[in-house]
Amino acid sequence: MQQEELSLMCACSHPRIVQLYAAFHDTSVPRLYLVMPRFERNLGHAIAQAPGGLEEWVIWWVLGQLLAALRYLHSPQTRKNPLPNRIIHRDIKPANILVRDEWSVALTDFGVSRTLFGDSCASTRIGTVQYMAPEQIDGREYTERVDIWALGTTLFEMTSGKRLFPLPVEDVRRAQNEGVSVLLLILKCSEKLRGLLESMLQLEADKRISTEQLCCDPLVGPLVALADQPCEKQTVSAIHATIASAILGSNCCASERFFSFELNGDADPYGRTPLMLQVITREEPHGLWGDSPWIRMVTPLGVTALMLATLYRNEEAVRGLLPYEAGMRDNAGCTALVYAIHANFVEAVELLVPQEVLLYDNLANTPLMKAASLGNGDIVCRLAQVPGLVGSHNAKHWTALMLAAGHNFVACVPPLLEEAGLHDKMDETALMKAVRAGAVDAVDLLIPVEKGCSRGDGKTALMIAAELGNSIIVKKLCSIEGRRAMRDGRTALMFAAKKNHVSVISELYEEAGMRDSMGRTALAYARENGSEEAIQQLKGFPGEE
Repeated sequence: MQQEELSLMCACSHPRIVQLYAAFHDTSVPRLYLVMPRFERNLGHAIAQAPGGLEEWVIWWVLGQLLAALRYLHSPQTRKNPLPNRIIHRDIKPANILVRDEWSVALTDFGVSRTLFGDSCASTRIGTVQYMAPEQIDGREYTERVDIWALGTTLFEMTSGKRLFPLPVEDVRRAQNEGVSVLLLILKCSEKLRGLLESMLQLEADKRISTEQLCCDPLVGPLVALADQPCEKQTVSAIHATIASAILGSNCCASERFFSFELNGDADPYGRTPLMLQVITREEPHGLWGDSPWIRMVTPLGVTALMLATLYRNEEAVRGLLPYEAGMRDNAGCTALVYAIHANFVEAVELLVPQEVLLYDNLANTPLMKAASLGNGDIVCRLAQVPGLVGSHNAKHWTALMLAAGHNFVACVPPLLEEAGLHDKMDETALMKAVRAGAVDAVDLLIPVEKGCSRGDGKTALMIAAELGNSIIVKKLCSIEGRRAMRDGRTALMFAAKKNHVSVISELYEEAGMRDSMGRTALAYARENGSEEAIQQLKGFPGEE
């Protein structure tokens, strides 16, 4: 690592940029040690665990956070530190975006970043080609808009689960010239997100949207502002409320996905009736709520006044509208109870439970699953007491416990332990979901109730941890699930050897010498995959030669 990168990382002070606390050399090795915050995984790992793409609310929230970081780097006037010039990162990609709980992310790896003075441009071809803008690959002069291109390719990967250009280096530029519009058309996402991606992935830099323009977008802007707030304010509920308010609020721009409809004479440009506006502004109704001529009317998304009352935490309106609109669902099948859960509006949840708690959305998610996926521990405790909810599966056959474990929402795990041992469509348990997410705290809670569980093919949580290279979780599981084999004979040590996870291999010493159904040992797996460090380590294990 160069001194320039160290200086830059030390000087940058922003919650969405990984802070370098200290750096020191061990001259006896020699080796450079960096003291930085701890992150469980990077965005690349998260995408790999969601082959069909991440949920759209996650994509919007990650975009808001990264734009907050880029605005800091690209706009010197936004900083309160002695960095007067524009900074281009030049290597934005999933591997350089670190992820913590509740999808809190931070940008790292400034090894190829470049400082620009005044209106100057850069021209060095450096970075990861699959994420490079056309002008970078061509060796032409470029500005900070190359970071916008790279961010766009990253968002595409988050949305689809696949790289935009999964090609050899020499073919990437040709594929860029063929255009990305057709590729964007096949994305399963809102038209709003599709349009934003198209503006970020313009081949001509001058036509590409800028950081400031993105930050001024009616949906993105509030998320950027939230990303600049203290961490304790960035709850999943706050994120959902920010997105929903932007979509339904007066500052939202109309997109085909969110607002394609025929206006009637009573609705505003966003489909909200006068009754809905009364709810939002907390205006007193004229007479009873049920006397309104707009009762039970919905927006183009199917949103009711009662749903808005929960979203805007208007308890009086919730009580007034409950007898008339309870049980109605929006286009996604969500009820007002689900909206109350998103807003973490506990009082409204209590009011709505008797009438809506057994209503599922279009993907068979129960209100309990929604609360578990958002980390609302108090609401999970309340809903777990409702007969018939605990033990339910959604369309993917996930349970509420799996959703909580996969997000490391530890407050939600204890009330749901009755679901321990259940399997999803992939035949995996909640413990396995926690292992895949690197959710160490959830793993600790689930080991006592799910240790020893395996898939139909014999794969265990330990094997998954070994395959992912998570030495912390391997340590916790190796004494419990060690020396077990899949039906084809593969062991946790073989998975670690194949992936060259040296720190994991040392924890699985007891599995040395075990053979799969083809007679291969872990050393054979390491040799087949050219895992040199693993080969050297395994040569010293008994039974591996």
